[in-house]
Amino acid sequence: MEGKYIKVNNVSVYVEEYMPKSYGKDTPDVCLIHGLVSSVHSFKPVIPKLAEFARVIALDLPGFGKSEKGTGYLYSYENYAATIAELMEILSVKKITAVGHSMGGQICLYLAKYYPDLISELVLMAPSSYVGRSSIRLRLATYLPLAPLCARFLINRSDLRNIFKSVVYDEKHADDESYQIYVAPFKDKAFYQSLIGLIRHREGDLKDEDLYGIAHHTLLLWGENDQVVPLSIGERLSTQLSQARFITYPKTGHLLPKEQPEKALTEMINFLEERGRFQRLPKKEI
Repeated sequence: MEGKYIKVNNVSVYVEEYMPKSYGKDTPDVCLIHGLVSSVHSFKPVIPKLAEFARVIALDLPGFGKSEKGTGYLYSYENYAATIAELMEILSVKKITAVGHSMGGQICLYLAKYYPDLISELVLMAPSSYVGRSSIRLRLATYLPLAPLCARFLINRSDLRNIFKSVVYDEKHADDESYQIYVAPFKDKAFYQSLIGLIRHREGDLKDEDLYGIAHHTLLLWGENDQVVPLSIGERLSTQLSQARFITYPKTGHLLPKEQPEKALTEMINFLEERGRFQRLPKKEI
């Protein structure tokens, strides 16, 4: 693994790149895009096996993880998509399998809309969908001088441990190590500038007509007990993406990469093999 910082779209982006032992023209390039208040770390359970047959590019979105935070970046989904597209150009990547979890899944959909030729296929794990833009009152509040301080105060008053437990089905996945990784961003003062920027700039999820226009083959993976992005969202989305395969997991919450890494990997690898994206792999569960 090679971790590095790359200047993209006038912002410093932290990128981890994993190369398989044999890399050639038939090796798929897979880009992993995390969700809100997360980082590359959310995909750690699936990266090692995925990197055995694919070049894996995992990034911390601007404003999150180890990437640059602050007021100089436009925190919109469209600009996130533009940043990722520019990053792929810098890395000389022509086509990607875009894999996104939660908010990262919505960013994948924006990539499919605005950069369709870059996307080979989509793998979406409980992608956020059908959420509109923040209210005008809330967006105006982000311009107040003390807005970041207020956001920090309100979040630190919240019961973060119970909120974290609510994103998984089985509390064994809400262990203390995972919790400390989850709350780490909230201890960084610069993070609140990014959060304010996201509230201000986020334009809302793609509309129905946009989703109907996405023709890429898509693997939709969902936890049946997801309390963050409910299963009903996945059922609706699967009818609007014309080439979607919808797979659900019982006794699984929102943190699908952590709760069901082996099953998610098996579905992903079988999906990519069927799409002719890499050489024959034994058809067995990882």
